[in-house]
Amino acid sequence: MMYYDGELTAPYKSRATFFPQGLRLSSVTRKDSGEYSCEVTGKDSSGKPQYFQDKTQLVVLVPPSVPIAQVPTSVSTGSTATLYCIEKDASPPPVFTWYKNGVPMPENPKDSPTFQNSSYTIDKTTGQLQISPVMKTDVGQYSCQAENPLGKESSAPVQMEVRNQFPEEDFDYSDPNASGILYNNHWIHIAVYISMFAFFVYF
Repeated sequence: MMYYDGELTAPYKSRATFFPQGLRLSSVTRKDSGEYSCEVTGKDSSGKPQYFQDKTQLVVLVPPSVPIAQVPTSVSTGSTATLYCIEKDASPPPVFTWYKNGVPMPENPKDSPTFQNSSYTIDKTTGQLQISPVMKTDVGQYSCQAENPLGKESSAPVQMEVRNQFPEEDFDYSDPNASGILYNNHWIHIAVYISMFAFFVYF
C-alpha cells in the first residue's frame, strides 16, 4: 500500500480512507492481515531531515470454513496411515480435533480408556493424524473439527477399512467352515507336492 500525491494506490484506493491520525479500511478480507507501517519524513527547526516509523500488526478475524477430512479408505495392518484435516480460511489459524466414530481423540491415546490400545500422534496445529502401526481396531469413521475464537466447523465422516497384511489372517479359525477351507487347501498343496515328487522319481 502506498500514499502518493494525496491518494492511496490500488488495490486500496476504493476501500481505504487516509487521515492524519490513521488509516481506515472497509470490506476487509483475510488477505488484509499483515504488518502495516507508518513513515513520516520532515525537517527540524534547523532544516535537518528527520525520519520516523511505527509498525502495527493487523489480524483480520475469519471463522473456519467446513474442513475436509482426507482419510485413506483402506489400509493394511502394520502399516502407517496419515490422515489430514484441510481448512484454509480461518484467521487466526484454527486448532484441529479428530474424532473416531463421533468420539474425540485425545492427543495422548493413553489418556482415554477408549483409545489406550491405539498408537497414533495428532498435530493440533496442522491437523495431521498419524496412526502407526495400524491395527484391526483402527477401523471406523473419522472426522475432524477446526476451531478458532470466532467459531468451529466439522467435516463429514469418512470410513477407513483395515485389511490384514497377510491373507491367512483373514481366516476365522473359530469358524468350522473357514477352518475346513484352510485345512482342505493345505491338503491340496501337499497332494500337489507328492504328485510332483512321484513324477520326478518315476523318470
